[in-house]
Amino acid sequence: MTESVNNQGISYRAVWLLVAFFIILGGVSAYLLVRLYSATSLLAGANLRSFTEETNYKRGLFEELFRQRINEFLSISEGRYFKAFYHSRAIGMTPEYGLAALTAQIQSGFNDHLKSTRKGVENNFLEIAYFDFEDD
Repeated sequence: MTESVNNQGISYRAVWLLVAFFIILGGVSAYLLVRLYSATSLLAGANLRSFTEETNYKRGLFEELFRQRINEFLSISEGRYFKAFYHSRAIGMTPEYGLAALTAQIQSGFNDHLKSTRKGVENNFLEIAYFDFEDD
């Protein structure tokens, strides 16, 4: 059996085997790239779901924390000492005639609240500030 040979001494059969090898190599490379892309896409989707779940969990914690702080703030600001202070001020009481005592009661009530809501070493509220803007 004789093989046909081109001018440079390479048989056509060897050329076809080489072409077939590169076609198979290209196909395998394409398959691996597609598998790598699909695995990367699945991993990115899983990371996104994990990030979303973690973010939602932390958002829930912050919402609960802020809800508690707002409730504490409202319980302090709507307490009986503040109501008594503003009622007395509305009827014309001055600091010399009892309004200063009510301010001291507000501070005392705030300190009691700090003692009752102490969480570990740190307090939720450290100080109370009162600004009185009178219409002079």
